[in-house]
Amino acid sequence: MANEFRPFFEHSIYVPTAKFDTDSVRRVAAACGGCTVISSAGGAWVSPEGELVSEPVHILKAIGCGYQTPASIRAIEQHLLAHGEEAVLITRQAIDVIGI
Repeated sequence: MANEFRPFFEHSIYVPTAKFDTDSVRRVAAACGGCTVISSAGGAWVSPEGELVSEPVHILKAIGCGYQTPASIRAIEQHLLAHGEEAVLITRQAIDVIGI
Protein backbone atom coordinates (compact mmCIF):
# COMPACT_ATOMS: atom_id res chain seq x y z
CA MET A 1 0.00 0.00 0.00
CA ALA A 2 1.48 3.34 -1.05
CA ASN A 3 1.91 6.09 1.49
CA GLU A 4 -0.09 9.16 0.48
CA PHE A 5 1.73 12.38 1.37
CA ARG A 6 -0.45 15.14 2.73
CA PRO A 7 1.36 18.35 3.69
CA PHE A 8 0.50 19.49 7.20
CA PHE A 9 1.13 22.99 8.50
CA GLU A 10 1.03 24.45 11.98
CA HIS A 11 -0.72 27.82 11.82
CA SER A 12 -0.22 30.28 14.70
CA ILE A 13 -1.76 33.63 15.56
CA TYR A 14 -0.46 35.93 18.28
CA VAL A 15 -3.28 37.60 20.24
CA PRO A 16 -2.75 40.31 22.87
CA THR A 17 -3.89 38.92 26.22
CA ALA A 18 -6.17 41.92 26.77
CA LYS A 19 -8.05 41.02 23.56
CA PHE A 20 -8.03 37.24 23.97
CA ASP A 21 -11.43 35.60 23.52
CA THR A 22 -12.15 31.99 24.51
CA ASP A 23 -15.03 31.82 22.00
CA SER A 24 -12.43 32.25 19.25
CA VAL A 25 -10.48 29.31 20.67
CA ARG A 26 -13.66 27.22 20.60
CA ARG A 27 -14.20 28.06 16.91
CA VAL A 28 -10.60 27.21 15.96
CA ALA A 29 -10.74 23.94 17.92
CA ALA A 30 -14.00 22.96 16.24
CA ALA A 31 -12.78 23.86 12.74
CA CYS A 32 -9.32 22.29 13.06
CA GLY A 33 -10.05 19.32 15.30
CA GLY A 34 -8.23 20.90 18.24
CA CYS A 35 -5.70 23.61 19.01
CA THR A 36 -3.11 24.69 21.55
CA VAL A 37 -2.98 27.98 23.44
CA ILE A 38 0.36 29.13 24.81
CA SER A 39 0.69 32.11 27.16
CA SER A 40 3.74 34.29 26.66
CA ALA A 41 5.17 37.01 28.85
CA GLY A 42 5.24 39.32 25.90
CA GLY A 43 5.43 40.11 22.28
CA ALA A 44 7.78 43.01 21.65
CA TRP A 45 8.31 45.51 18.87
CA VAL A 46 9.80 48.97 18.37
CA SER A 47 7.36 51.86 17.97
CA PRO A 48 7.79 54.49 15.23
CA GLU A 49 9.23 56.72 17.99
CA GLY A 50 11.93 54.13 18.71
CA GLU A 51 10.50 52.92 22.04
CA LEU A 52 10.41 49.24 22.94
CA VAL A 53 6.80 48.13 23.37
CA SER A 54 5.92 44.83 25.01
CA GLU A 55 2.64 43.20 26.01
CA PRO A 56 1.63 39.70 27.08
CA VAL A 57 0.17 37.54 24.32
CA HIS A 58 -1.56 34.21 23.83
CA ILE A 59 -0.30 32.16 20.89
CA LEU A 60 -3.04 30.06 19.36
CA LYS A 61 -1.74 27.11 17.27
CA ALA A 62 -3.68 24.69 15.07
CA ILE A 63 -2.63 22.03 12.58
CA GLY A 64 -4.17 22.00 9.14
CA CYS A 65 -3.74 19.90 6.04
CA GLY A 66 -2.60 22.36 3.44
CA TYR A 67 -0.94 25.73 3.14
CA GLN A 68 -3.97 28.00 3.56
CA THR A 69 -4.48 29.56 6.98
CA PRO A 70 -7.75 28.23 8.44
CA ALA A 71 -10.72 30.59 8.10
CA SER A 72 -11.25 30.47 11.88
CA ILE A 73 -7.77 31.96 12.43
CA ARG A 74 -8.32 34.55 9.68
CA ALA A 75 -11.55 35.55 11.46
CA ILE A 76 -9.55 36.29 14.63
CA GLU A 77 -7.15 38.41 12.56
CA GLN A 78 -10.01 40.40 11.02
CA HIS A 79 -11.65 40.92 14.42
CA LEU A 80 -8.40 42.22 15.96
CA LEU A 81 -7.76 44.59 13.04
CA ALA A 82 -11.35 45.88 13.20
CA HIS A 83 -10.92 46.57 16.91
CA GLY A 84 -7.77 48.68 16.90
CA GLU A 85 -4.79 46.41 16.32
CA GLU A 86 -2.40 47.91 13.78
CA ALA A 87 -0.97 44.54 12.76
CA VAL A 88 -1.53 40.87 13.55
CA LEU A 89 1.18 38.22 13.36
CA ILE A 90 0.19 34.90 11.78
CA THR A 91 2.83 32.28 11.08
CA ARG A 92 2.80 28.99 9.18
CA GLN A 93 5.29 26.17 9.48
CA ALA A 94 5.43 22.92 7.53
CA ILE A 95 5.54 19.95 9.91
CA ASP A 96 5.74 16.15 9.84
CA VAL A 97 2.78 14.64 11.66
CA ILE A 98 2.42 11.09 12.87
CA GLY A 99 -0.95 9.83 13.99
CA ILE A 100 -3.41 12.19 12.31
